[in-house]
Amino acid sequence: MEEFTMRKNNTLFILKVLSKTDIKDFILIISFNSISCIIPLVCTKLVSNIVSLFTGDVLLNKNALLLTTFCYLLLNILLQIIQPIQEFVHQRFQDKVGATSEEMLYRKINSFKGIDCFENHEFYNKLLLAKNGSGIRFISITDMFTSVFCGIITVIISSVYLVQVHWGIAAIALLSIFPATVYNFWAAKNRLSLFRSQSEPARKLQYFGELFTQANYTKEMHLFNLGAYIINKYKELFACEFARINTERKKYALVGVACTTFSALLSGTALFMYIQAALTKRVEAGSIVLYISLLPQFVNGLRAIINGITQTKVNNNYVQHFVDFLNLEVPQKGDKLLCDSIKSIVFENVSFKYPGSDKFALKNVSFSCVAPQLVAIVGENGSGKSTLIKLLLDLFSPDSGKILVNNENLQNLNIDCYRNAVSGVFQSPAKFAFSVNENLKLADVEADISQDMIISACETASADEFISQLPDKYETILGKQFRGGTEISDGQWQKLSLARAICSNADMMIFDEASADLDPKAEHMFYRCIKEYAKDKLTFYITHRLSGTKDADLILVMNNGQLVESGTHKELIEADGIYKKLYFMQADGYKASK
Repeated sequence: MEEFTMRKNNTLFILKVLSKTDIKDFILIISFNSISCIIPLVCTKLVSNIVSLFTGDVLLNKNALLLTTFCYLLLNILLQIIQPIQEFVHQRFQDKVGATSEEMLYRKINSFKGIDCFENHEFYNKLLLAKNGSGIRFISITDMFTSVFCGIITVIISSVYLVQVHWGIAAIALLSIFPATVYNFWAAKNRLSLFRSQSEPARKLQYFGELFTQANYTKEMHLFNLGAYIINKYKELFACEFARINTERKKYALVGVACTTFSALLSGTALFMYIQAALTKRVEAGSIVLYISLLPQFVNGLRAIINGITQTKVNNNYVQHFVDFLNLEVPQKGDKLLCDSIKSIVFENVSFKYPGSDKFALKNVSFSCVAPQLVAIVGENGSGKSTLIKLLLDLFSPDSGKILVNNENLQNLNIDCYRNAVSGVFQSPAKFAFSVNENLKLADVEADISQDMIISACETASADEFISQLPDKYETILGKQFRGGTEISDGQWQKLSLARAICSNADMMIFDEASADLDPKAEHMFYRCIKEYAKDKLTFYITHRLSGTKDADLILVMNNGQLVESGTHKELIEADGIYKKLYFMQADGYKASK
């Protein structure tokens, strides 16, 4: 899809998006809206002609009366025909524009190669504001343009007749819309400020709702009987927000009542003067009908012009959040050097703090490894193991120090090329609601992964046993989100993730607590698979179960964000340090009690 260039003028930007989405539907909508505006004005004139013809010599005017009536009926039929077609085109175009703006957002989010932005609550607030500035805001601009255009037509036609009666009537009618228009400007600006202040509380309220509706929360919600507690938190936050927002809304309502009442009085005065002028002048009956019909249309036409301009300004304020989000600076990962294979990894005094934190998650970590090598990373919870992996995957960048890949700084490598050479299995793998085959082909969506390769990978990962029991085997949709889906266990998901990693045939493999949900037999097979896989590749794996570290070529022991020990299993046991303590602590747990 072609990228859209940002413009300072949001209206021009919106028009470009709309025209790129579907120029034909865009033109059709404007045309239908314009026709729907003009036809009632023409019909009003035809009605006045019919009344005038009836009050004259009916026999003499018979042909003209029939022709005028026929034209009136024809235009009304045309209007009735246009309306459902107009609605169909509008809905179709609205869906396309919604999809286009969503795609633009997804592409922007995908451009953030790291995950540091997702650790920042401000990023989520900006994303929420951007979503509110897309979709319907884009399609509504067409309605605003046609509203202004139709308003101009209405005012021109109506004012010609109104001025013929008295210029003061037109002036009063024009003056009547200004109080309400000023109010609309003021209220729109304040509502936008109010919406911005609601973004984070709104996300919290949405989150509380997700606790009741998403499957990964249901066990704890029921086990700990959290329903009433979460509902109370929802009610407390809602009550606080409602009280704050309601105070603002009352202010809007009071000002609105004053402004619109004044507008209505002026409009009523204009209407009264209009009727008086029509009654005191010798005019045809049809002209009186025309004047009475066109007065409110004149006022509505003026209101449509000003409101259209006002709403365009308001709309642009919302769209600005969308534009601002698309213009967010994307941290540049190296794009110069390609990385066809991974032969060595070196950490040189790497330190890192998570965004918004003053505590080092990693501090002065240094080590090196060369393929083929099996590297185990161990340590207590919070010691920095997963953080080390995140930096190795370039999901975060070090605050200081360097990570060298094949003796080149990781920050200078083409990030997409580098990640194509890496694969992994994580403790809580993403559960894609796709078929088994499609889940496995996600290993490399651009490669031609054959069915034989998939079956072989599943056999290696011991996933073929449960797949053979699924209703449609490799074509079974996984998960319960969609009709016909079948749920599998967390351990089976991990086996499937291992098979996917094997399908990738990556140069470097990363396993982050990837055996946590496996039974002892499956875990034994898992470590055997890793050992076999690491024969000609560089492989990292995090584990709390130190029984699986004996075969590692290098063991990194982490503690409080620092690398405190490194070596083989034998060397670390002889060193009599933290690793030995952790290893025998686990070993004692497996000893049979006397």
